[in-house]
Amino acid sequence: MSMLVLALVAFIGTHFLLSHPWRKPLVARLGENGFLVVYSLVAALTLGWVILAYRAAPVVIWWVPPLFAYTLTHIGMIVAAILLVGSLVTPNPSLPKMGRAALQRMPTPQGVFALTRHPMMWGIGLWGLVHAFVNGDAPTVVLAAGMAFLAIAGARGVDLKKRQQLGAAWQRFEQQTAFWPLAAQLRGRLPLSSLWPGWLPVMGGVALYVVLVYFHVALFGVAAVAPGTALN
Repeated sequence: MSMLVLALVAFIGTHFLLSHPWRKPLVARLGENGFLVVYSLVAALTLGWVILAYRAAPVVIWWVPPLFAYTLTHIGMIVAAILLVGSLVTPNPSLPKMGRAALQRMPTPQGVFALTRHPMMWGIGLWGLVHAFVNGDAPTVVLAAGMAFLAIAGARGVDLKKRQQLGAAWQRFEQQTAFWPLAAQLRGRLPLSSLWPGWLPVMGGVALYVVLVYFHVALFGVAAVAPGTALN
């Protein structure tokens, strides 16, 4: 279990270090493309360590999830899939090399970006949160919670980076949107009609959810509808 925690610390820690304090000097030395190669290599190696450590960790049961946890998990996964698909079918200003061009193509928040300006990160974060909730074994809870923390805290880091890169353009986007899901509607920044993300994100998200449920055994070793761990 300690090895899994150490691997997660390395995976999450290198993400934050390479995204912020180490990014600028490495880009200056290696160039943008060289930095992306290093970033991808470090991410792949540390993620591989996480996977190996997770598979080797002893199964310790911390709690037995209540039956309603499975219903909430499926609802949460549908929402997560819609956010993820919506972040890919709409110009995403958070992605590398996409910021200014995406904001120009999206002068007002559209689709899932009206729900949160970080739909991809919240989709991943929601995946982690619901899996941590529905699983009672320590390795899965630690892994899922760690991934959720990386996604949600990483979204805050994206705001900082994009403010430096895009200046006033990103600040306008921040003023139009919200970090927390649905907060823009609750604060009156956007009308309630903007809660509908559009047919393409919804249909694509539902399709992704169905595929994941259908192939859950093949991908992760257990049925998505069965009690017990969902990530083994």
